[in-house]
This record gives sequence, structure tokens and C-alpha cells, in this order.
Amino acid sequence: MRYHAPAMKLWQGLRNRIVMLAIGAAVLLFVVVLVVFEAIRRGEASAALAQQAALVSDVVGELVGELVVARDRAQIEATLGGLVSRGQILGVVVLNAQRTVIATAPGWLRKESRLTVWPGDDARVVMLELRGFPALAHFQPLVARGEIAGGLWLVLNREPLVAANRRFHTVALLLLVGLVGFCMVLATIGAESLVRPLDELGDTVAALGRGELGTRHEARGPEELARLGRRVNRMAEQLEASQAALTRLASDLDRQVRERTRELEESSRRFAAIANTDPLTGLVNRRGLEIELDRYLSLSRRNQQPLAIIMMDLDNFKTYNDRCGHLSGDTVLRAVAAALRGRARASDVVARWGGDEFCLLIPATDPEGALAATRRFVIAVLEAMADLSRADVSAVLGASAGVACYPEDGEEAAELIARADAALYKVKASGGSGVLRASPQWAET
Repeated sequence: MRYHAPAMKLWQGLRNRIVMLAIGAAVLLFVVVLVVFEAIRRGEASAALAQQAALVSDVVGELVGELVVARDRAQIEATLGGLVSRGQILGVVVLNAQRTVIATAPGWLRKESRLTVWPGDDARVVMLELRGFPALAHFQPLVARGEIAGGLWLVLNREPLVAANRRFHTVALLLLVGLVGFCMVLATIGAESLVRPLDELGDTVAALGRGELGTRHEARGPEELARLGRRVNRMAEQLEASQAALTRLASDLDRQVRERTRELEESSRRFAAIANTDPLTGLVNRRGLEIELDRYLSLSRRNQQPLAIIMMDLDNFKTYNDRCGHLSGDTVLRAVAAALRGRARASDVVARWGGDEFCLLIPATDPEGALAATRRFVIAVLEAMADLSRADVSAVLGASAGVACYPEDGEEAAELIARADAALYKVKASGGSGVLRASPQWAET
């Protein structure tokens, strides 16, 4: 690059000071960038290794989850042996649902106490040394068939990460030592004439290093220093713009995470509803009823209110189903479900217990009211089935019901269901088409 004579004279007069300023700024920037880069690099490397461990744990969990449920220990150990032979995986420990170790690879991992326990949520990633190897252990619960089947410790080798850190530190130290020595020699020559402008510029850079990105350097003094000051200001503007962009990005990511969380929660609610619903009738199924019964009993105990349980069974339904076909039987079940739903209150729970048997929960109803409600339900069912009965093939449908009341007939869910069921089958045994309240001794006989 060519300079005019005045510029050359200015350059000659300020050459040493420009060199010193450049070197001083380089040292400061080197240290700042080194510290920031090292922190970011180390954090990203550790996070990447932990993420890798989580991904590998998911894959390994899918491989051994069903095997843990099946208790196929030999196949589990064979699978783990194949995994450990793959370089970066140092070992795998598998625990069952009772939180005891059922398989390890290699076998000596059983002696590593930290890897034989079920950790808390805040201790699922552990940094440790295994026989001289730096390692990262990641714990992953094993989920099979929608339930926790056990747990998995996956141990990855951290040696490549540690070696990279050592190489980086060695190179950085050599560079820093060389740069500091060079700067000390030059600073001794030009320090006297550069102290004040360098101090001002150093203060500006230090403020930027602390995150005060609104700080700007007042460009004054020799042209070269002023030019450098303006460059520092441009750097600060770029950093400030980058920080604003990162802030916007973080806000967008946070919004997306919240939306995704809402979607997952909604999906979870939908899946729970599907799991607790009978697909044929749309009523609550047996699993859902058991959940509701526990909840209603808790409310009844807390509020000291009665609760009635009605078990209802269709008379002659098997004969009807055999002679008229399963499609006709399904039509009857849907009609009965619609009739029960139509007669039930908003607070009542109507469920299909199984086959042609239905169960109803009637809260805040005493025994006398429960019997009256049961008769109304039976009448509604008979009306719904009136046009569906087939006298021509001896398939006339009816309905029988047994009633148990809390707390008079029992205080536990299983006890109440057993007694309502006993009352129902006493009606069935006497010819059906009736309603009967439970007696405490029936459940035992």
C-alpha cells in the first residue's frame, strides 16, 4: 500500500506507537477471546458428549427394554457385550424395576457403587474415572409398554475430550507466552508515549468484555489510534447487534418450547382419554372406572357423603348374540350405553365393565335413593332394548342390577364392587329382571 509524503512522515513518527497499540490490543483481545472461547468450547463439548450419551442411551434402552420386561438376562448380557465392544462405550449397567442390577458389561462395573444405584433426577449425568479412563456416565429409565421397566447406566469414554483440552491448552499457552514476551519488549520501548491513549482504549475494551456493549471509545489522539478506536466502536456495534439477534432468537426458542410443551400435554391428555374409554360404546372402560371410583371414594370420605355403585347385566344377551349375530349384539350394547348416559346426572359415571355388564357410580345418594335410581336405569335400558328383542328366536332381552352403598355396605373399592356384583348375580340366579341391594355377607359366600 502506497502513502503520500505527509502520511509517510506521520507513519514514521507514530510507527512504534502503532505497533505497541496493535500488540497491546492483540494481547487483550487474545486473552478475552481465549477465555470466552475456552468456556464456550468446554461447555459445548461437555453438552455434546452428554447429548450423545442421552441419544445412545435412548437407542440402547430400545434394544434392552423389552428384554428387561421378558427377564431374558442372557440376551441382555449378549446385547451389552456387543455394545461395549464398540470403542467409545466403556460399559453398560442395567437395573430392573426393583432397582437392582441384573446385567453389566464389563462385569467389573458391579463394583462401581455409583453405577449400581437408581439416581435422583439431578444426578443422572456423572463424571468419573474408571480404571484410569476419564468417563461420563448417563442414566436413562427404561420404558417398555408404557411403564418404567428398569434403568440403564451408559458409560462413555471422555479421553478424546480430555486429550483435546490438553492440546488446546498447550497451544494456547505457547501462543500466549510468545505474545506476552514480544509485547513486553515493545512496551518497554514505547510505553511512555502510549500510556494514556492505550489506557483509554483498554478501558473501553474491558467494558465490552464485561458485556457493557453500549460503551464507545472517544476517538482522539494520533490518527492511527483514532482509526483503531473507531474500529473498536464498530466491533462493539456488531457485538451489540449480535446480542440483540441472540436475544430475539432465545425468545423465539422459548416460545416454541412452550408451544411444544402444550402440544405434548394435550397429546398426553388425549392418549389418557383413549386408554380409559371403551371403543364400542364410548363409555368409560373398566380401567377408567377404577380410577374414578378411587377418586369418588376419596371425595366421599372427605365430605362424609354417601356413594352408590350399581352393577348391571343384560339378561339373555348371550343367547341374543349367538342367534342374532355379533353386529346386532353391538347395536344392543350401544343402545344400552346411550340409555344409561341419557338417564345419568352430570356427576354420575357410566362405564362398560366388560361384555354385557355395566357399572355406574352415583355420588351423594343414600341407599333408598340408590335403589330408586337403579330402577330408573333398568327401566331406561328396557325401553331402549324393547324394539331390539327377538321373541321369534327366543332372544328377549332384560336387565338385572345389584347395588352396594358406601359406607353401609363397605368402605373400600374392591369390597363395594364385590358386594354389588354378588347382589347382581343373586338376582340373576333367581331368574333375572330385578334390582337388589347388597348384603355384607354375600361377597364372602
